[in-house]
Amino acid sequence: MKNNKRNIISFISMLILISFFINCGGSKEVIKEEVIKEKESPIDTLNTEVKKELAIDKGIVPVLNKANFDEASPSISPDGNYIIYQGRKVNENWDIYLYDVRLDSSTIFYSSTGNDESPKFSKDGSMIVFTSDKDGFEYDEGNKSRDIFLVRLNNQKDLVKITDSEGDNWFPNFYDNDNKILFSSNVNDSEQNYYDEKVSLFSYNLKNKLKVEELAYIDYKNLSVYSPNLKAVAYTDIDKKLIIANISNKNNVIIVSDDDSFSGAAFFSNDSKKLFYQNYNDLKYTINIYDIEKDQSSVLIDNYKNSRAPVVYKNKLYFHSNNNGDDYNIYMKEMKE
Repeated sequence: MKNNKRNIISFISMLILISFFINCGGSKEVIKEEVIKEKESPIDTLNTEVKKELAIDKGIVPVLNKANFDEASPSISPDGNYIIYQGRKVNENWDIYLYDVRLDSSTIFYSSTGNDESPKFSKDGSMIVFTSDKDGFEYDEGNKSRDIFLVRLNNQKDLVKITDSEGDNWFPNFYDNDNKILFSSNVNDSEQNYYDEKVSLFSYNLKNKLKVEELAYIDYKNLSVYSPNLKAVAYTDIDKKLIIANISNKNNVIIVSDDDSFSGAAFFSNDSKKLFYQNYNDLKYTINIYDIEKDQSSVLIDNYKNSRAPVVYKNKLYFHSNNNGDDYNIYMKEMKE
């Protein structure tokens, strides 16, 4: 009898254990399925975004990356041997620096008591044009107006002052086979409001030293650039729209960007069919390219912080960014054909 009772108790205990394991196993499967469903979508989305970012910014390398030093606004000589740029120790005045690619070294090309900025090589590489406020008109405490200066690559002492006015003159560049320098200026703004400029585009003829107002009040605190064929000009208007206008018919315009972002023209491609520009949106700068014939924009540099001042030399895109910290440095990215 005792053995029967013992057998019955053992059998009941075994049934209870089997039931317990079955229930535990079932509930465990349900929990596992719920966890997978909750995490599956966000993980896939995150991976997609990461791949997208890496694909756009893949292959970017530093060209000039000096610590505690700002480097900005690069311009490449036609033979590729030099990069002219503005540089400074952090929180000091800007100077013009020349980087020798073959020697991998930089030296001061031009320095003054003021800020020397925005250097550009001529198409033949013999001249450099830049802006400086070294003897400008002081319109506010600690702020002076800027003028355009021209200097020879092999003779920095032979300095030519192209503009001399109380207005701001800036963003110079060579055009028309180095016969003209185009630049923006607010010299004809009667109010001379340096925080809300009305800007005109001027040309300076190097042969007869004649300065001419080409287009009036086309720009808003940003760069205006001519196409190489001199048939179009790109600029940002007072409504913050990036526009390409026909020179012969100023009413014939193409709107490149028309949203809440702020875009600024950088340069046209050599065939005048594409416009490179920088775009500020969602608290970051990107570098974009606009195909005029296709009416289509694409992003070239996306996640490098404050990427600006792009320039292309032989399918290499140069720009400055403070992606790795507070300092602005110059980077390069190989572009596809």
